[in-house]
Amino acid sequence: ARKPGGAREEPAWYMAVQSVNDTASKTDRDSQTEVVRLAREYERALPKGERIAQVLLDRGRAHFNLREFAEAAETAHKAALLLPDGPDRRKAQRLSGDARFQISDYAGAEKAFREILAGSPTPKERQNAMKWVAFSLFRRAEEMPPEKAQAAADLFTRVAREFPTHEIAQTAMFRAGTASVEAGKTSDAITAFLAVESAGLDNTLGTDSTRWLARLYEKTGDRAAAAERYERLGAKEVSGAEKGKLLLRAAELFTGNDEARSRRNFAAGASLPETPPDVRMSSFFRAAESARAEGKIEEADRYFEETVNAHRRAPSVLPEVAGKALFQRAEFRFARYRTLSIVPPLTKTFAAKQAALEASASLYVEAVRIGDADTISASLHRLGEGFEDFRTAILASPPPRGLSEPEREEYVFLLEEKAAPIEEKAIDAYQKNLRQAVAADFFSPWVKKTLNRLIALRPARFAKKREYAFPVVPVPEFVGVIERGKR
Repeated sequence: ARKPGGAREEPAWYMAVQSVNDTASKTDRDSQTEVVRLAREYERALPKGERIAQVLLDRGRAHFNLREFAEAAETAHKAALLLPDGPDRRKAQRLSGDARFQISDYAGAEKAFREILAGSPTPKERQNAMKWVAFSLFRRAEEMPPEKAQAAADLFTRVAREFPTHEIAQTAMFRAGTASVEAGKTSDAITAFLAVESAGLDNTLGTDSTRWLARLYEKTGDRAAAAERYERLGAKEVSGAEKGKLLLRAAELFTGNDEARSRRNFAAGASLPETPPDVRMSSFFRAAESARAEGKIEEADRYFEETVNAHRRAPSVLPEVAGKALFQRAEFRFARYRTLSIVPPLTKTFAAKQAALEASASLYVEAVRIGDADTISASLHRLGEGFEDFRTAILASPPPRGLSEPEREEYVFLLEEKAAPIEEKAIDAYQKNLRQAVAADFFSPWVKKTLNRLIALRPARFAKKREYAFPVVPVPEFVGVIERGKR
């Protein structure tokens, strides 16, 4: 049609297309609304027009800009079906995917983005499409209800395995682990968390994976694997209180599997300022007992000393544990003391044995002061044994060379005279043990040993007492016993 004068009169659909082209680059709401109106006018006029696909694509963009995502997705999809493989078609598919993602239609979004991959995208387009396929799968898994935890775990795992270099791959694998826990699939959860942990992530994700593994391994009974994780978490933890809990839990779990690491973690946890005094003492004591069981005397003695030091800083806390620690420290020194003899040069060896006795005796005495009934009994008996041994060592010491027979007899007499008070000290220690046992109505193997030694040393006095119902019935000789509280 032409206007008067020969000018061509354009049809309405053509004018609509031109208007769309003119307004499509504008992003204000009025312009986008006008694009939608004009595009629809073209579609009604020429539903099969040669530019219908482009018009649909323009209307889809306008709907998207207007946040009318459902309309945008549907319109872009229609455009993609009409467009040949090429940049415009991929733009339509991308627009459809983006719009569906916005309305949480993640399955539809994934399908749209995979359609891009099925065509001939550029490397950049491929990379972008793969990223959004992964995001769509991830969000789809995230939206699943608790009763579909296993299906969610499978989708998260699929993201991580199909797109291992994607920025959310490790997060997806971690979420696969938590979903597997929710689904009751402990083995699958461990596999997922191990994959994240083995990636060596020095961030919250890696730490949380280790935390989950610690709990799951403990649940399944793999104490060694759980202990390793608690130890690792303890090393990273900043909070002193939480650090102590983690290290001590690691120590507990290493016990029986790796005693050296158990002791190291007990000591590390006990050494923290935030650790409560009772936990500090019991932890050092357990480390000491572990070392003692393995024959590591120096290490055990060091930990027993730490136990005692912790008690001295908090005297009201676990005195019985401190008493046992003192007793064991004394035992180490007592064992060395018993190996020493008084031989030429007499002055030197006498002094060495005497010093060794004093080193152990001072610890036994302190153990008597703060220990429980069994520790007191054991310590008093050991004091008696120590004095007995010292008396025996004196009497067994060889006389100096060159003495005549009368001189030798005189020397032996002098030794016996010197040894007699020491024997009395032994008897006194034994008697104290017996008295405190009777007073406390307490009997133990240590008390029995003490009674046997008293019978051997003073048979006339103690051998006849065996008919007494020990330790319930007191005997006359024990009147005036010093009570434990006054010891």
